[in-house]
Amino acid sequence: MRSVGRMVRGVGLGGLWLSMAGVCSPAVAQALNSVVRPTSNANASVFTPPTALASGYTVLIRSDWSRPDVISICPLQGGETVTGRLTWTGAAYVGVLRRESKYAECGVHGPTTCSVSFRGSGDVQASGEVTRDKGAPGLYLRWSPARDIEVDVEGSCPGQYRKALERMYRTATHAVLIPLPRAGDGEIALTLEDQPWKVRVSP
Repeated sequence: MRSVGRMVRGVGLGGLWLSMAGVCSPAVAQALNSVVRPTSNANASVFTPPTALASGYTVLIRSDWSRPDVISICPLQGGETVTGRLTWTGAAYVGVLRRESKYAECGVHGPTTCSVSFRGSGDVQASGEVTRDKGAPGLYLRWSPARDIEVDVEGSCPGQYRKALERMYRTATHAVLIPLPRAGDGEIALTLEDQPWKVRVSP
């Protein structure tokens, strides 16, 4: 396994946020601001992956929401994983990945706080476009809920807040920029610097 330190930049202050007005917006959210844009694929054959890259990759993306640099009113307990296999299709790496979530968080509603416990699972449809940053290959990976989505939100927060969390889990698309090992290389494992995730990627 090859472990790489901090190397992905450009996403502000992580990905967790709490709105202070009215019903809080869900805490588990992300934004990519200054990512390296995807490159065009000039391969003559759709069966041939981009130069020096493998035909498929196994990915494990694990949340890192309680880092000191992530803004939060109170610490989150637990987290989320997204894992599975991506395969080259001629234009992108795609696959149906499995998402599992279990965490507890708080919300702020006026002068008071509340708490929720969240459990969720289901498949997500993932698609990744190859990027190049100074010659180093990467993957701009997006995933959206696909099927068999199960969500259970309990706690003392208002029903509207809990419903917002559930709705986000069932509908929101997430994105992350991760490195790609070249074909024949070993696994890359790292903590993303400006995104609250840890990743493992292997051919």
